[in-house]
Amino acid sequence: MNPVGMVLRISKLGGSDSSRADLLCRRSTRAAGSLVAGAKRTDRVTSNLGRMLQNAAQSFCRHAAIRAQLLSYSRRSIARQQSTAAIDATQNAAINVFDLLEARGMVKQSTSNAGLRTHLENPRSVYLGIDPTAESLHVGHLLGLVALGHFQRAGHEPIILIGGGTGTVGDPTGRSDERIAQTSSTIANNARLIKAQVEGIFYHFTSSLDRDTLPALRVVNNRDWLKDVSLLEFLAGPAKYARVSQMLARDSAKTRLESQSGMSFTEFTYQLLQAYDFLHLHAHQRCTIQLGGSDQWGNIQSGIDLINRRCRPIGFSQDISTNPQAFGITVPLLQTAAGEKFGKSAGNAIWLDRDRTNDKAFSDFFRQTRDTDVRQYLQYFTFLPSREIDEIMQKQETQPGYAQEVLAEHVTRIARGQNELDKAKAIINLIQGGSLGKEHFKTILDAIGRTPEEAKLTNAIARTYIAGDIIKRVGHHNLLVMSGMAETKSQARKFMATGSYHVNGDKLEADPRTTIARHLYAQGAITVARGRRSALHVFVVHPPAST
Repeated sequence: MNPVGMVLRISKLGGSDSSRADLLCRRSTRAAGSLVAGAKRTDRVTSNLGRMLQNAAQSFCRHAAIRAQLLSYSRRSIARQQSTAAIDATQNAAINVFDLLEARGMVKQSTSNAGLRTHLENPRSVYLGIDPTAESLHVGHLLGLVALGHFQRAGHEPIILIGGGTGTVGDPTGRSDERIAQTSSTIANNARLIKAQVEGIFYHFTSSLDRDTLPALRVVNNRDWLKDVSLLEFLAGPAKYARVSQMLARDSAKTRLESQSGMSFTEFTYQLLQAYDFLHLHAHQRCTIQLGGSDQWGNIQSGIDLINRRCRPIGFSQDISTNPQAFGITVPLLQTAAGEKFGKSAGNAIWLDRDRTNDKAFSDFFRQTRDTDVRQYLQYFTFLPSREIDEIMQKQETQPGYAQEVLAEHVTRIARGQNELDKAKAIINLIQGGSLGKEHFKTILDAIGRTPEEAKLTNAIARTYIAGDIIKRVGHHNLLVMSGMAETKSQARKFMATGSYHVNGDKLEADPRTTIARHLYAQGAITVARGRRSALHVFVVHPPAST
């Protein structure tokens, strides 16, 4: 083929066939070169034509090569995107959330693992039940909430069931005696507060995600359907399907029946009421999975039994499935180093409500996690990928305490939000005598309270509330005496002379009586410390009382 024809063929091929284009490029360039060499022996016109064809061939070759490279890169890019999407889909798909929880050590018990994985190939509804026995949840609840958060991230609808009805009965699970009955108004108030709390927690869970792409959290209260059910309806309906032998075999019943106090009939019916909750949500919300602590395993099985027996919820008029599907998953119970369960009844609860457990105490709980437990807690209480947890633990080897700091920060953020995390950091920085900028004091004052009436974190940091017209007349040595860091003014001056007195994190070696109002007085607080990391005291300035 002559070089002109070759060049035309290259232009038509472009980058669609890189191998053929490359072959033609080489042939046409050689042919044009031969034409140029032969033209030197003939005439200039032929020589110029040869050079034009040679340049054209080389140009088309370059374009063909570039287009081929772009096409190849595009194909590789698309392949990578498809591969990444496939990986993301595998990691976030419904079928993988169970494997994810298992890999993180968050599954204690489950029903029909193979069937559950198959069932989770499509989006489902999953519920976690919580009885409103207190005004706040505690860290013992957090593991179940995080597990439910993983389901939400995998595309499943999360449901929180607040036991406004079952709370009046009291769950006997794990107890040696009967719960003290609470009034209906107390339970209703607790349910209201817990509803707001879990909604806030799930908002924090999804703070870094596109919430529009996630199934929304649904919060329900079983009092809404239990309050209208009569005793006769319940006995003729769900109770008819329950088997006493199975109910007696549950650990919650066996333990109490063997105790000295025995078990009341009211408590005995609790597992049937919880089973009815699952039945109700299964029929009305198409909820097929119940999540709970490992101590709830027997109650969860009771609900599955009731569904499998094709029991019809009271007032439910639609057809019952001939092949109902219901599954249960439990998460491990959070325990102390001595093997005790965390909780209100055990008296060692770390509350999620900051008014019950202040931000510093809350973050300190996780900051004090034992080295042997910190990896597992990162798996339990954060959404960090396992590879990041591996990197954190590697860094822990050269920086002891690093993993605990990461854990405390992440858990505080997802449980209480970024604002509360900032407050906790400011308080820790303050207590440790860190360098405090002007911008930190608003956060600190919000955390500890600006007036005696709204004082918070009373166990976290010592403080004195002082009127503005008084602090203007008080010297620094007076602050040391008022805070109890010095017994006399003379001793205070001695501390200042030795450089052991710090104001707002800065060393002060004199007695600048006239400068006290300038030390962040306009921000509403002044901090004094004897030494940078001990004996810290905050003076909060509030407006003087009216005379």
